[in-house]
Amino acid sequence: MTTNCASQTDYTTFDIIGELMYGEPFDCLASQEMHPWVGMIFSAIRAYTIITFFKSYSLTRPFVTLLLGKKMDAVQADHKALTRERTDRRIALGVEGHGKKDFMA
Repeated sequence: MTTNCASQTDYTTFDIIGELMYGEPFDCLASQEMHPWVGMIFSAIRAYTIITFFKSYSLTRPFVTLLLGKKMDAVQADHKALTRERTDRRIALGVEGHGKKDFMA
């Protein structure tokens, strides 16, 4: 049973992306839970949509930055850290990696 609104297709898609990009899946499908990195992507997409809407009006534009600026910076820093961790781990495996073909091979 899933604990959020993600579907089996979402889990499968991100596990494949993880396998091709980093040489290891995010294990979303096996655990039936979103990996934190994947969850951040979904949250960022939702937030970007809302922020874009409010930034399109000059009256609300300053409030978006004021209210969400620090939160957005923190989320972006977390995203970069998780991405860097996965990337560094994959690079450490070298070009041949783990014996499976991925984008690094």
